[in-house]
Amino acid sequence: MSSTDRLHALDAVRGFALIVGVFFHGAGYIENFPPIMWPMRDFCLGGIWGAAAIGLPLAAYFYNLDRWPSWTGLLTPLVLAPHPPSLISYGTAFGFGWLTHRQTDRFLELERRWLSFIVFAVALTIASLYVGGVTPRFEAYLGGRALMWYTAAYLVGAWCWIFGLIGFAVRYLSNPSPVRRYIADSSYWLYLMHLPVLAFFAAWWNPLPWHWTIKYPLQVGATFLVLFVSYRYLVRPMFIGATLNGRRYPRSPRVAVGHGRTEAT
Repeated sequence: MSSTDRLHALDAVRGFALIVGVFFHGAGYIENFPPIMWPMRDFCLGGIWGAAAIGLPLAAYFYNLDRWPSWTGLLTPLVLAPHPPSLISYGTAFGFGWLTHRQTDRFLELERRWLSFIVFAVALTIASLYVGGVTPRFEAYLGGRALMWYTAAYLVGAWCWIFGLIGFAVRYLSNPSPVRRYIADSSYWLYLMHLPVLAFFAAWWNPLPWHWTIKYPLQVGATFLVLFVSYRYLVRPMFIGATLNGRRYPRSPRVAVGHGRTEAT
């Protein structure tokens, strides 16, 4: 590795450390924001307009983002260096989640509105596909009013999906379940590691002359299998599991019920 490459790598690590520091230090200040933040949070959780209140400012940002490949949606950073579009889009979700996670009474009200959110989410998703097309495009190709309508429908629709699926889960999946608890515990590991595993199976099976309707479910199923098995034996009882979930779990299967909560180990 050349000295220039070493400097770039060091800058990337510093950038990543900066992101982590901003997120964790910033999270501590979110709860101490001025009282005006609480009415804004309650307004966003009060109805469909909440998805628009969050989604439209994001839509304005991405509408003005140069060379945004709109069909692929929110940008995923592929390097450790700070990436403003990703920080803004995912940081908004992080910040709003932090504002609401201790206000469960307000958050749980979404169960009464989940169907409305889902209906709007489906409608806006259809509108996005109508404007942007169903053929994948990996470069910037929309402009003017088409991009404006697409971006608004996409970002507001995304937040409708967020609120609607949370409300649905609260309404129908809030009873104690060892299986759902186990899946929830493993979700962070699956989120962190799914991309390389999925890419491995996609590259492995790419030469096969199979239709995508066969390849896709096989790739997803194999990825889930690898990640669930790795979580069970390499993460859950190890220090990695303690880092991700706050505690280690024993290797032996056990179900513990206490304080109104079911725990699957």
